[in-house]
Amino acid sequence: MDGTGWGSPFLLVPEACPVDAQLRQRLAEAKSDDLELGNNSPMGVPFNTLKNSPAHINAQERIAMGKPGSGCPKGYVKIRHDYGEELCAASNKFQTKRLEEIEASDMSETDKAKARKAALEPLCICHQLGNSALIELGLARYKGAPQSICPGPNIAWYNGIYSLDQMIDHIYGRIDKNLESHERPHMFASEAMMNMNYLEAELSKSNTAKEAKALLKFHTNLAEGIEDCGVVAESTPYQSENLNSLKEFVQKAKLHLDEIKQSIQEKIEILTNNLEHTVKS
Repeated sequence: MDGTGWGSPFLLVPEACPVDAQLRQRLAEAKSDDLELGNNSPMGVPFNTLKNSPAHINAQERIAMGKPGSGCPKGYVKIRHDYGEELCAASNKFQTKRLEEIEASDMSETDKAKARKAALEPLCICHQLGNSALIELGLARYKGAPQSICPGPNIAWYNGIYSLDQMIDHIYGRIDKNLESHERPHMFASEAMMNMNYLEAELSKSNTAKEAKALLKFHTNLAEGIEDCGVVAESTPYQSENLNSLKEFVQKAKLHLDEIKQSIQEKIEILTNNLEHTVKS
């Protein structure tokens, strides 16, 4: 842990990170429910984002106008080759083609709705992630450029704008009062919860018994990690370390993990039976 760096809280330090004032204030006011681990990356890698950021709002407005996706002004993430050319999954061209493909398919309406949602989730990152800094530095072509930002969930426990001295003193315990809320859960609890949410999301997306079975290994590793959290919870706390929240989390997590494992096993059985029925037919 001594070698672990700090990232997201510095988004609230104007001396450290160029973020435009309006978006920085949104970050300062953000609570846990305002942050999500989602599929907004066109590279297919889940990452944390601020809900209802200007980029999210811009994306919804474009969808409403029938022009989904970004104009792809930089094109650094053209890694998809689904339609015979290099395209970014967040681009208007890709999303339009994907939506046309979905509508022409023989999928059920329920599956089409899921596919449309998945197709429209990716947001521009090589352009919009930099817009906030460009606005702050006075280099943006226009003030309303859609800004995307990817803070970690830890940002929810900081609710102000800080100087660099304040943040550094906070990190090294040189101030009497911590900058973050006392309600902040233990970092291991936050990390484990993210993994549990991810596991459940992957289970809901699994379409074959093989995919569901692979999640059992994920489950086993996660269960072992939570057992380790239980050991930490019984140790002597560091200054301001919220071990009580970790104890409470471990108790609830073990029960929830049992429920998730049962759901995985049930889905494996259903998918296996479906496959056998299809083969016999």
